[in-house]
This record gives sequence, structure tokens and C-alpha cells, in this order.
Amino acid sequence: MKPGNSFEKLRGKGYANDHEATINMFTQKYKDDFILSNTIDGINSLEWLKKRREQINYLQLKFLDPNPPYFMKELAKLSPSDLYHMIQEFYKEDVYIFDKDHAILALPIRQISRTFSELKVARIEMDYGKEIVDHLSRILSDDAIISLIKQKSLQ
Repeated sequence: MKPGNSFEKLRGKGYANDHEATINMFTQKYKDDFILSNTIDGINSLEWLKKRREQINYLQLKFLDPNPPYFMKELAKLSPSDLYHMIQEFYKEDVYIFDKDHAILALPIRQISRTFSELKVARIEMDYGKEIVDHLSRILSDDAIISLIKQKSLQ
């Protein structure tokens, strides 16, 4: 930004909140992006993800514990080690991104991975990038999964 410039709030349909505005701006600017190349349950993949977030945060009147919401049922069936391996597959296989049983994790994981790759290619360093990757690596490490399995088996 140049000195004297300021941000201008976008107004109108599709810009009612930050999430909606971000999705609409991304959709307009990157209409040919891979993430927008397919739908989930017949709607734009980013819109689908936003609707799942809204369902959990605003529409669900009570916690479903111990039962997961319908869009996480398949993932919830996996053991911690199987989930770990499934997450590794999300980095390799595009099919999971648009599959309603996996998209809740696969889509954000793949997009984060793509963003980091693009930043690396552009030689843009982010101070917190390594911190995030290290944190995710720690919580998704084999030791962390083994710890989860042990905790689960003690219950």
C-alpha cells in the first residue's frame, strides 16, 4: 500500500461478512483455479466449506458428541493411524478435495500446501510459515499418532 491509501470496505450482495467477501473475491480473481474446478454436493467447493462452518458455529443447536456431523462421519470412523495416512493421501490425490466425505479436511490441507508451494516458488518467505509447518508436523507425527492411540486405548 502507498502512503495515504486506505482499505475500502466492499459492500453489496456477497460481501456481508469476511468469509463471504473472501470467497467471492477469490472466485472472481481466480475463477480458473483448481479449487473452483469442481463442486461438492452441487455447490462451489469454497461455498460448501463455508456452509459446513456455519452449520457448526451457528445452526447446530447442540453438540453432537460423541457423534460427528454427517460431513465428518467417514473420517471419524478411522483410527488415528489410518487418519494420519489418509491426511498424507490428501497431499497426493485430488479426488479427496471434492469428495463430501473427505473435503472438510482435504480441501483446506491441499490449499494450504499449494499456497506454501507457490510462496516458495515465488521466493516469498513468511516468518510464521516454518512455525506452522513445524507445528503441524509435530501434531501429525508418528509419535503424536501413537500417543493418541494409547490415550484412546486407555479410555
